[in-house]
Amino acid sequence: GLPHRSGRRPNPRSVFPSLRDCLRAAHRGRGATGEEAEILLSGVAPTTLQSYQAPFKLLIRHGVRTGVLPTRLTAAQFADIPIFRWAALIKAFAVQTTNRRSYARQAYSALLLFPSLHLLRFEQSLRQMKRFWNVSTPRYSSFYDCRVLIKTLMTTDFTVSEEALRLRAIITMRILSLFRGIDLARTTRDIERGTVYFVSSRRKGRLVHQRYPVHKLEPAAVCPQNALDSYIAATADYNGPELFVSLTEPRRAIKSDTINVITTKFLQEHNLQGFTAHSTRGASVTALILLGVDPHVVCALGDWKSYDCFRLFYDRVRACLPFTQVLVPKPSQGDQPRLPM
Repeated sequence: GLPHRSGRRPNPRSVFPSLRDCLRAAHRGRGATGEEAEILLSGVAPTTLQSYQAPFKLLIRHGVRTGVLPTRLTAAQFADIPIFRWAALIKAFAVQTTNRRSYARQAYSALLLFPSLHLLRFEQSLRQMKRFWNVSTPRYSSFYDCRVLIKTLMTTDFTVSEEALRLRAIITMRILSLFRGIDLARTTRDIERGTVYFVSSRRKGRLVHQRYPVHKLEPAAVCPQNALDSYIAATADYNGPELFVSLTEPRRAIKSDTINVITTKFLQEHNLQGFTAHSTRGASVTALILLGVDPHVVCALGDWKSYDCFRLFYDRVRACLPFTQVLVPKPSQGDQPRLPM
């Protein structure tokens, strides 16, 4: 091999093999040819192997240092080590490592790639550990307080131009009715005004247009109904079915990318750095629940197909409670809109 920068040749025993080489050797140890081993390894992404390499290396070295694993561990010996011993090693490694959650979890995932260790996922002693690994953290904990955005809507004059009216309609629909950019691009002017206010849209994941309720809120500055009616009145010269259109002739429907750019630009101009067009939906869910709206109502308003999915990825209020008690004191009566319960 090449000499080290110090002039000395590296000790071959000190070079730790890559995870890919260990997996290839494990498949070869089961009788697979070199070509068959490569085929079996083709299903594992290189980025996955790269992210697991360091935790896997630390786990093996920890096992050797503590005497759980033999000093010169070969890939063929992986199958000879009992599953319970690997489980005990992972638990001890999780306690020993500084970044115990990510490194222990990634080392465990690396072991599951070995054909002889797939039963490790059913080891009962790791059940509590895996629950700890899978604890979700608030995805939008750094910017979940939408009252800043609502206050911005209440203090901004949107009646100066058609562009401003369109902007207010887009922002209020996204923040208070949980519409995505692609949902708004597919929303039509077929609006039913009555006891309940409905708009027609083909939301993401839906095959056909359906009617969705839009609530009346107070004050009028943050009311999606008021924003839509004002914008439609300002664009009465447009005869097409689409709701949001360009500002100049010839009038054309704007696409979801344009709607997202409009949203992001508004947020950045008002120094709302935590928000992007993509994150408004998740952050708004937390804000609505904190304002007292029932989570099932929020799930229906956002048109989630599964309440379990909604609770797992969006309803993070319970995880946010330590933050809310410190960072979001109860606002005065005039600071927040009155939402329908």
